Amino acid sequence: MRLRNDRAGYGSVSIGLHWLIALVFLAQILLGVVMTRILPETAVATFWAYQWHKSFGLLLLLLSALRLVWMLVETRPVNLAGHGSALAAGVVHRSLLFAPILIAFAGWIIVSVSPLGIPTFAFNLFVVPHLPLVPGDGAETRAIAVHRWLAYGTAIVVAIHIAAALMHHFRWRDGTMARMLPRCRQSAGNDR
Repeated sequence: MRLRNDRAGYGSVSIGLHWLIALVFLAQILLGVVMTRILPETAVATFWAYQWHKSFGLLLLLLSALRLVWMLVETRPVNLAGHGSALAAGVVHRSLLFAPILIAFAGWIIVSVSPLGIPTFAFNLFVVPHLPLVPGDGAETRAIAVHRWLAYGTAIVVAIHIAAALMHHFRWRDGTMARMLPRCRQSAGNDR
C-alpha cells in the first residue's frame, strides 16, 4: 500500500488518519453522553470520564490538525464521475475537516473558563495548561453550549457522510467508498 495519495486514490496516511479520527470522534460522542447524562455528577468515575474525554479531545485536535496539514500538502485524488452533488460533498468534507478542531478548542475553552479550575491530566501523563481566558460561570455556560451544538451538529454531518458513502458503495457501485477502505486499495509496490 502506498503511503501517499495519488490521482487514483488515497494512501495509507490519509486512510489511517480518516479512520482514526472517525473512531476517536465516535468514542468522544459516546463518552460525552455517558459522562453528562448517565454517570452521577459527584461520582469519582465521572471525574475520570471527564479526564479521558479531555485527553481524547486533545488527541482529536492533534490528529485533525495533522490531517488538515496533510491534505494541504498532499495530492487530492480525482473525484469519481457519477452520482450526488459535488457541492454537497465538498461542504460535508470541509465540515468534517474543520469541525473536530473547533469542537476540541471549544472543549479546551470550557476547561479554561470554568470557575472550578480543574486541571486536565492528558492520559494521566502530564497537565495541559488552560488557555489564557477569564473564568466565569457565564463564559463556561456559553462554551458548553457551543461545544455541545458543534458535537451534535457534526454527528449529524457524520451520519450524512456515512449514508452517502453507503449509497456510493451499495447503490451506485462507483468505487468512491472503496478508495477509503484499506483492504480495497491495491498494493502498488512502490511506496513513495
